[in-house]
Amino acid sequence: MADRREEHGEEAPGEHGHAPESPATPGASARDALPSVTLDAEPGAASAEAWRASASPLFETEPVGHQPGYRAGFTGFMVDGLVFTRNRFSPSIYRRTEKHLRGSDQDYITLHLPLKGAERGHLGDQDHVMDPGRITLADWAHPFSTVSEAVDKIGVVIPRSRVPKAALLYKRRPAIHWPLDEPAGRLFGNTLASIWRQLPRVEAAEGQQLTHAMLGLLDGMIGSAFGDYTPADSGDASDQLLAAMKSYLIRHHDDPGLGPDQLAVAFGCSRATVYRLFNEENGVKSYLRRQRLQRCFETLKLGRSDPNELAAMWSRFGFNSSGHFRRAFQQAFGLSPRELAEAVKHSAGPSGPPADNTASNEGAIDRMHRWLAD
Repeated sequence: MADRREEHGEEAPGEHGHAPESPATPGASARDALPSVTLDAEPGAASAEAWRASASPLFETEPVGHQPGYRAGFTGFMVDGLVFTRNRFSPSIYRRTEKHLRGSDQDYITLHLPLKGAERGHLGDQDHVMDPGRITLADWAHPFSTVSEAVDKIGVVIPRSRVPKAALLYKRRPAIHWPLDEPAGRLFGNTLASIWRQLPRVEAAEGQQLTHAMLGLLDGMIGSAFGDYTPADSGDASDQLLAAMKSYLIRHHDDPGLGPDQLAVAFGCSRATVYRLFNEENGVKSYLRRQRLQRCFETLKLGRSDPNELAAMWSRFGFNSSGHFRRAFQQAFGLSPRELAEAVKHSAGPSGPPADNTASNEGAIDRMHRWLAD
């Protein structure tokens, strides 16, 4: 195991130790840094409960048997809509049930790079094993049940819409494994480990560049794993084209000229094709408006904008005027941008270190829930 950690640039942690935090980039402001969160509970029942609460939007978890020294924790970064984590936990049981599938509007795929410990069980109707010998892509549109050893792993939660060929994953099999001793697995494992090492140092724009590169590589690897890049079924092709267009709109949401014409040029198709694909979304403008509002909401609820800067936010998020932006936001979320920013500011309380570990964990749990809820 030591050799494999060294290959991926990871320091071998102690049994319950955490990897050293990387220093921030000199001169980078807190406003430019990536949103991050850490849960580091003390061993025992409190640790099990904190881990269970933080994971509850995605799955149920509990310790395997009686473990007085049970410990679980994570460090996470929100990067352009993706949640990168490094998780360490004692032997545990995990279940993603139909309740989780029905209870969320989100559709995720997940990447796992185990550094220590294996997880075994079922994903959908198939046997499922994740271990340090391979990187795994799993489709969480299926229920699963697994039992883990003591685990240390890097993970990424990715909205399915960000990876066009993820449609193949759902329709053909619920997981893909790339062995780390083969060229494709070595390439992707090193890429993911490298991105993780850089996240504490990079600014938001740099993090976005890293995720775009990783998603492009992942999309190509999915196509290669299934042996075809263009499904024969025209419905599959349309789904992929629509997903790619949506990803394009999300990436360029701050472009005020974005619309059907730009999509038609970017994807080499007719305006009629664009209109047909976005028919169920009530058109490109309707979809883009929702995405812009959602991005603004995420920015505000993570405390990433000062209330005094709200006057200029409408332009930053591609709206035509401050009044249009304010009315659309109020209609979508039931409160104005300023009211949300003030609520987040007051809920955060005074700056400085938390008074105790419990308060720190509650904040980490709340932030992780907000990241996974949208």
